[in-house]
Parts: sequence; structure tokens; C-alpha cells
Amino acid sequence: MIRAILHNDTSIVFNFLAIVAITWVIVLVSIIIDLAFGVKKAKQLNEARTSEGYRRTTKKVSYYYSTLLFAFMLDSLLSVFSWYDMPYGSCLAASFLV
Repeated sequence: MIRAILHNDTSIVFNFLAIVAITWVIVLVSIIIDLAFGVKKAKQLNEARTSEGYRRTTKKVSYYYSTLLFAFMLDSLLSVFSWYDMPYGSCLAASFLV
């Protein structure tokens, strides 16, 4: 990606960032699904839905997206190499988080 920026090749940069954005959205959807099923299960068990459970979701979002940001930075640095043409780190991190 860095080489594409230096050569003003915006299509490569756009494709790279589109793949990263898709992985971030997939992780967000999985967090929302997890939250929805957690609330549903708590309702079924007649448990109180407290701020502690929602705080855990907030911590999860923070942890997951810090991991994705680290993977994106790694992808950006490794894109200097010609063989590194896709954000492999972001895809791998997203697959582990989901």
C-alpha cells in the first residue's frame, strides 16, 4: 500500500482499504450479534440486564478494535514488500476475533 501511495495508484490503495473496512464491519456485526443473543438469553432466564454486561461489551469492542488497528498498522508496514499485496494481517485478525 505504501508503494501504491508513492506511485499515486489509488485503485490499489482503495482495494486495500476496502478489504480492511469489510473486516472491521464483519467484526462489528459479530459483536452486535453477540450482544443481542446475550440480552435475549438474559431475558429468557429473567436475569437483570445491568450496566456490567454492557460494560463487558464496551471492553470487548475496545479490545477487538485495538487488535484490528494493530493488524492494520502491520499490514501498512509490510505493504512495502512487493509480495504483500493484500491485508493478510487484518483478515487473519478478524478471523480470529470472529
